Amino acid sequence: MSDTLRFDFDQEAKQHLSALGKGWLGMQESQPLFSRLARRAALLTAALDQTMRAGPGHLSYAEVCVSAFMLQHDLCLTNPSSSFGEDAPESGDEVSDICRLSLHIFFEVVLFTAVGVYAAKPRLATELRVALTRIQKRRNTNQYSELILWAVFMGAVAAEDDFNLRDWYLVRFDQIVIQQDLGWLALKRQLTEYLWWDFTFEERTRDIWRDACDKTIEGRAMIELG
Repeated sequence: MSDTLRFDFDQEAKQHLSALGKGWLGMQESQPLFSRLARRAALLTAALDQTMRAGPGHLSYAEVCVSAFMLQHDLCLTNPSSSFGEDAPESGDEVSDICRLSLHIFFEVVLFTAVGVYAAKPRLATELRVALTRIQKRRNTNQYSELILWAVFMGAVAAEDDFNLRDWYLVRFDQIVIQQDLGWLALKRQLTEYLWWDFTFEERTRDIWRDACDKTIEGRAMIELG
């Protein structure tokens, strides 16, 4: 079923897809495997949205599920994370780790929403934090700034139930937003250029945006009092 699956996108789905995944096009040479997986995820996200609203030509839920399982399977076939554990040696391949772990989080939050799957999220968020911390040691990460923003957002989503871990992501998220001078619309546009789905992320993004701002205000108050 997955091999013969054909997408018949209506106009709304085509418009949705035109904004999704563009950021991965610039990584086709440096990260070809993850770029291909991300583009497939963009297609499936647009198809899932079309199915949920019963748009003309939409796939059945069974077809979406089969395609999602195959996509998850192909992602799981990629190399295991080189950043697992706080004491793991530096690999020099943090970008691949960031791509892979962030995609895992996106797949599990958007495509695999069963309660049992959520047990993986804290582990993924912890591994991702290690990779993000290591990439900060590089002298120049400007070429990955938008990827890092999207990855930090994914980490914040995965760390929703771990307050200490989520705090780390909130602080990092706010730092990036300030550095890039992003307003709400610009932020949402940048996240969409990697992977995004309104149904799952709109409310979460507003919560992260608000909580990150509150965390910064709290930190400044502590400095002034201390």
